[in-house]
Amino acid sequence: MGWQDRDWAKLTEDELRALYDVRHVEPAPSATSVLRQPVTKRSVVWACVGVAIAMTLMLASSLTRRPAPVRQPYVPPARAVLYGEPSVLGDGLGHPMACTDEELVDSAWHCVVWSLDTTNATIVRPQPYSGSCAHVRADQDLGRWVCLGDVQSPPLPTGDSA
Repeated sequence: MGWQDRDWAKLTEDELRALYDVRHVEPAPSATSVLRQPVTKRSVVWACVGVAIAMTLMLASSLTRRPAPVRQPYVPPARAVLYGEPSVLGDGLGHPMACTDEELVDSAWHCVVWSLDTTNATIVRPQPYSGSCAHVRADQDLGRWVCLGDVQSPPLPTGDSA
């Protein structure tokens, strides 16, 4: 005996509903029935908007994930000449030094800035400065001493001037 021969299988919809509170459920629409529905302009427009947004997001993502261009660090051009007063001292590693900034203190010139020559440039004495100045710097472009504006004043007179 199969399931079709049983008494519960032979009941009608009304009997099933009265006895068991069973209601008939419509089957879900199949994929082919959904595709056969008419296409509206609104659904086409929204589909195009969705595709455009997705493409814009993919493009933006690909642009932000590109590697940055490799930038070379700035390397100043090597000077063939370093202007300053050469020194017999060095840094202990074979690099010579030159005094590129001097100040007049108590009638004697004292070096204020020592420049270390790491490019093995030729150290040349700059042209002397003519005039009164208490602070000079070796101009690396002009090749001469330039005054920084600190003109030394003459010594004050001592004693009674009256």
